[in-house]
Amino acid sequence: MSGAVLVVVLVVVFFLALYLLHRYGDLRRQQRMVLLGTLVSWYLCFLIVFVLPLDVSTTIYKQCVLDNATPPTAAAAVVVTPTRNSSGLYPTDSVPSVCEQPWSYIPDGVLPVFWRVVYWTSQFLTWLLLPFMQSYARSGAFSIIGRTKTALVENAIYYGTYLLLFISLLIYVAAHPQWRLTWTELQTIGITAANTWGLFLLVLLLGYGLVEIPRSYWLSSIHGHSLAKAYFKVAKMATEKAAAEENLADVMEDVSVVHASIKYNHSLRKCVDTILTKCPADYQEEMCRDVERPPCEEETVLPSKRSLVHLHKKVISAVHRCHQTRVQWSMLLEEVFHLEDVAKSRSSPIRLFSHSFSATRHHGWIRSFLYTPKIVFRIRVFNYYYLAPHHQTDAYSLQFSGMLFCRLTPPLCLNFLGLIHMDSSVSHQDGIQTSYTSIMGSMNLLSFISNGFYIYYPMLVLLLCFATLYNLGSRCLNLLGIHQYVTNDDLTTDLVDEGKELVRRERRKQQKAEDAGNGRRDRKERYGATGRSRAAYTEIKDHQEADTMTEENKNAMSVTWREPQLEEQQRSLLLN
Repeated sequence: MSGAVLVVVLVVVFFLALYLLHRYGDLRRQQRMVLLGTLVSWYLCFLIVFVLPLDVSTTIYKQCVLDNATPPTAAAAVVVTPTRNSSGLYPTDSVPSVCEQPWSYIPDGVLPVFWRVVYWTSQFLTWLLLPFMQSYARSGAFSIIGRTKTALVENAIYYGTYLLLFISLLIYVAAHPQWRLTWTELQTIGITAANTWGLFLLVLLLGYGLVEIPRSYWLSSIHGHSLAKAYFKVAKMATEKAAAEENLADVMEDVSVVHASIKYNHSLRKCVDTILTKCPADYQEEMCRDVERPPCEEETVLPSKRSLVHLHKKVISAVHRCHQTRVQWSMLLEEVFHLEDVAKSRSSPIRLFSHSFSATRHHGWIRSFLYTPKIVFRIRVFNYYYLAPHHQTDAYSLQFSGMLFCRLTPPLCLNFLGLIHMDSSVSHQDGIQTSYTSIMGSMNLLSFISNGFYIYYPMLVLLLCFATLYNLGSRCLNLLGIHQYVTNDDLTTDLVDEGKELVRRERRKQQKAEDAGNGRRDRKERYGATGRSRAAYTEIKDHQEADTMTEENKNAMSVTWREPQLEEQQRSLLLN
């Protein structure tokens, strides 16, 4: 089984990353480079999580072999199995039978190469490529050169910040004359800077996730709480949906003005046509109708190319945000309808669950328990970054998640090795290091980080956990005007009541639409059962009406033919 487990993990993790990308991204419409960068970043980070236990088990086996290795002089006194020592430290020794090779054993020389490729590729993605692709995807420029220039300018400050951190650590090391700056030490400084940034953010996220995620699943078992929170989300989502639609209408009005002012023979017309392709179809038709109308006599100022670039960026953001809120609105309504059906079924004497609408199907909770860094998928930063399922995540959020994974996973795994005493820089114990730790280098080069920051800063998790437990962050956001669900709060109660009324209105609307659809379906099935379609039925009815009109015409002709004979008989009687 040597190496076979690693191959299986590589394949399984690839399909896991591909499935998650299919669930959150749109494989058909989004750019191929965005999808490729996100897939590679997720794949590499998941590999670190899944392969690290193999590295740990292999290291434990090697340590067992080393601890039980017998010198050649005492070899006759111990019964051993004649196999080769995989540690390489005592090539003439034998491996005791007490050390059984695990099924997850990886041969020597494989994991160091694997970790180098995975780690440095992920760091290249998170610090260089993905930030550039983020700015490139959000740019409103109309050419590749223009988008590249915009991406470089936006990332200049971003790159400068981390370069400043690296230079500070470099000066600290250079100030000590007993240390020589070799290539290995430079790599260690770079890894230390990246891990320090990642650990700083990781502690903040763990302080929230260690309390909020288990509590959310615990409270989801309380049906009244789940339904009230769903009503609260409906009220907030209705506000966001209305704001997104209003913003889209304002942006489309600006596009309409530009579309009417720039004629087809203008040099900037290609840019306007590019903007129009990003607009919804109904707005495009309305703009085309407005152009056919006679223009007004007022003079309009022609926009510059820079203003068109800015408008293009606004259109991309507004269209996607409006589409995203509409999909989230429909998904949230489906969830609320399901919770209301559950409440109705619980109070029913027959205890039989039934859906209010035939199209409503609850997807269940099993899918959400895939082993992924759950906290990253739950992060939402004021709609600026949000992973939405059902293919509704934009390119910027996908790339941001890839960056976040690549920055958080290495320090998280390194901290895990320190907790299980597999990192000598933390445990101060002599022993065989894991291949992952050997790639990370010795943090003793920067003693104030290895002996200070890495040991005492993670203790801040306890303080953040207590703050999350008592909802201090949610209460502070409420004071700032950012509504959060907090029990025993008047504003929360008002939003719950508002959401309940909105759900009642949407339920009536969907009920009417479903009744109308059922009526059309019944008529179609009735006509289909008699072998006649609606068109055939109309044709038969027309033929029957035509036959009726023909009979009436014949009767009228017979009546008009008999009327002259009656008049002659009456005239002859009068003359006699």
